Amino acid sequence: MQKGDGPHTRPIVRIAILGIILGVAVMILSVVIVRGFRTEIRDKVVGFNAHIQVSDLSNALGSDAHPILQNDSLLQTLSSTPGVKVVRPYLDRPAILESKDGIDGIIAKGLIPGDSTFYLAGKLVEGHIPDLPDSAAGNGLLLSKYLADRAEVALSDRVSLYFLGQGESFSTRRLEVSGIYSTDLEDFDKQYVYLDIRHLQKVMARGLEVQVLVSDTCNADKVIVEARGFGGGRKTFFWSNGMMGAGPHSVCPAALEDLSVILKDDMGTVPDTAFITFYPGKVGSCGCGGLSYDTRTSGGSYGDYISGYELTLDDFSTMPLVKEQVESEIGPFLYCSDIIERTPEIFSWLELLDVNIYIIIILMVGVAVVNMSSALIITIIERSKMIGVLKAMGADNASVRSIFMRHAARLIGVGLILGNVLGLGLAVLQMKFGIIQLQAENYYLSEVPILIHWQDILLIDLGTLSICLLAMTIPSLLITRISPVRAIRFD
Repeated sequence: MQKGDGPHTRPIVRIAILGIILGVAVMILSVVIVRGFRTEIRDKVVGFNAHIQVSDLSNALGSDAHPILQNDSLLQTLSSTPGVKVVRPYLDRPAILESKDGIDGIIAKGLIPGDSTFYLAGKLVEGHIPDLPDSAAGNGLLLSKYLADRAEVALSDRVSLYFLGQGESFSTRRLEVSGIYSTDLEDFDKQYVYLDIRHLQKVMARGLEVQVLVSDTCNADKVIVEARGFGGGRKTFFWSNGMMGAGPHSVCPAALEDLSVILKDDMGTVPDTAFITFYPGKVGSCGCGGLSYDTRTSGGSYGDYISGYELTLDDFSTMPLVKEQVESEIGPFLYCSDIIERTPEIFSWLELLDVNIYIIIILMVGVAVVNMSSALIITIIERSKMIGVLKAMGADNASVRSIFMRHAARLIGVGLILGNVLGLGLAVLQMKFGIIQLQAENYYLSEVPILIHWQDILLIDLGTLSICLLAMTIPSLLITRISPVRAIRFD
């Protein structure tokens, strides 16, 4: 049986094939575009806050988050969890960015030295990631193009960040813009700035820092030393020679080659120690004449405290299982949250996109079924004489129906092949050249994204073919009602 024979069959068959071509192309484009949207936006959100965060239990209770103490054992446990790709400490603090038009509330997030997986490194539009020297906190700042334009600042300009401290006090950091990024995810671009994590640890003041001073004057031929403490709660000073309190204290350098002071508080904060090294050979007795000494500090225990740990996973789909495993390992005093909990509005929107795919696929398959059913019915009617002859020669209904089903399968196959060519061709053109542009402020992307998964294409083709063939069994039942005698006599 040749395709398209008969005055009525030919245009109907062409319309049916065209319907399948357009339906398959639309289904393919819908799936690759929505998958592209979902993956691009999801990766951007995860890039800011990782898949999973482990933090203090106060996060779950809705109160201000308390910092946690860095723990090598916990870090090792998290890193060895199956499915976890990268574990990094994180620290973020609310801050105020001063601009020429006023102030903006932002979130300042710490950069970790040696972090080679920093997401925004691939989203820079100008400059570079702030330098993080070993000796002291770097003074570079990474901010978004949105905030840079709003504050009217450019690379190498200096901006001020204000952090609310204890009571009504503010801590200020004057930093130099070293990099500007853009992700088109405006809700995040307008919030996040990045700087050396050591600045935030100092601002948070959860650790302790002790400094020692040596006076230029003497008291009864003894050197006067004094300690000063910063951070933490109510402080206590312990000197290595048994003295208590901050001082001032009088000591004999000849009797003490090294003197240290340990600072502790009533909150169980990690202690800090400062040291004085005297050179008694140059002093001789307890007198102050020709006194020589060195002082040194550890820099404080601020660096021992972070907001928590961020976990980046190998596969987004494994996040519920990994989260469950992490929750069983971290104990009752830490809180584990995933990216869907922290940004539910974005992922709810992405779920609505999936609903659109299902609706489009149902409609397109329905159109293909109606078109093919119409074409098959017309073909059967026009071929009723041939059906009568075949039955008269001994063919049963099943064998005659199989002829028309194979004919329908060939038509569907042609439509599928051409639909794949059209749909994938348009998808590849968009992927390579970005022909269709978008408004980033509305769609979070500057162009229509494309992500082709061959499993999706195969499912569309097999699903369309199976449903159409299954649906063709209904109009093919018309063959069983055709009488050989009447069909042969029918002209």
